[in-house]
Amino acid sequence: MISRLLVVAAGPTEALRRGRFPSPDDELDWPDTSPEHPVRMHPALLGGRAAPVGPTGWCGPERSCRQTAARLGWTPAPDDALAGPDPGQWRGIDLRTLSEQHAEHLAAWAADPGVAPPGGESRHDTAARMARWAGARSTIGTDGPTDRTAVVLATPPAARTLVQVLMDGVEGAGAPVDVEPAALAVLTRSVSRWSLRALLPWPLWSAA
Repeated sequence: MISRLLVVAAGPTEALRRGRFPSPDDELDWPDTSPEHPVRMHPALLGGRAAPVGPTGWCGPERSCRQTAARLGWTPAPDDALAGPDPGQWRGIDLRTLSEQHAEHLAAWAADPGVAPPGGESRHDTAARMARWAGARSTIGTDGPTDRTAVVLATPPAARTLVQVLMDGVEGAGAPVDVEPAALAVLTRSVSRWSLRALLPWPLWSAA
C-alpha cells in the first residue's frame, strides 16, 4: 500500500512567469538546470534509490512535466488524469488581458471553484478528477510492504490540487496550499488520512 507520496511540481515555464494560462506544449524555462546539469532528488527521499521506478512513478502529460522528469533523470509513466486544469478558450491569454476583456467571468472563476473558463474545466472538476486518480491507486502494493513510496510529477496547479484533495477531499480543493514550480510536497498516510509532512523548494530536496 502506498503510505508515502512525493508530489513534485514541474519546473517553471515562460507562460507561468508571464501570468498566462498554460498550454500542454509550454516549454520548460528553468535556467538553474540543464540536461548537462541535472537535478537529483536526495536518495533518502526515495528509499535509497536514485530515481522512482516501476508502477510507483507517474507524471502529467504536459511537455514541461516530461522535460522536468528528464532533468531529474526519471522515466515516470505519463497519465492524462494528472493534467493541469484545462483553461479552454483562456489558454495562452494573460490575466491582465482577461481582466480587461472578461472581467466578470474572470472574477466569478476566481471566486467560485465550480465556475469554468469558456470551454474549459472548473477547479472543482479538476479536483474530482484528481480524487478519482488517487482513489484508483490507493491500494497499489497491498500485497507488499506497507511503507511503499510513490512519486507524482505534475504542473504546479495540478500538484497543488492533488495535495489539497489528498488532505481535505474534493470540497477542500480551495484550501490555501501553495506549491511553487519545482517544489516538493511530502505526504504520509495513516489509515485513510493523508498529512502534509513537508513542502520544500527544489534546492532543499536536491542531492546536488
